[in-house]
Amino acid sequence: MQLDIPDDDLRLFLSLLGLGLLHSIARGVLPADAGIWTLAIPRMWEPILEQGSVSGEIALVYRQLDELSAIQELLPERYSEKLDQLISRLEATAEYRGGWGVKWIRDDAVASVRKMDAG
Repeated sequence: MQLDIPDDDLRLFLSLLGLGLLHSIARGVLPADAGIWTLAIPRMWEPILEQGSVSGEIALVYRQLDELSAIQELLPERYSEKLDQLISRLEATAEYRGGWGVKWIRDDAVASVRKMDAG
């Protein structure tokens, strides 16, 4: 399955994705290093920088997620502050304008579209 995200909803979707991860880390549902192997992976944040309709701030926050486990280990007194800072930065990018065009696309529908595009 694939997720179809209209350009108008992309910024909000990416903000909410990051906020969900950060809140899960803050509550202890996920470990601090979850950011390293999820949203901090370059294949996750590089396309955001290329997308003109999305704030580069989101990509910058995603990139900083790989620092959380190091901060937790080396500077534990600053860990909660860093989490709060990243959450605040993403909250500032989350703008709900009403409506939601995000939808799931089944693999067979994706294959049909690709076949038609090819030709």
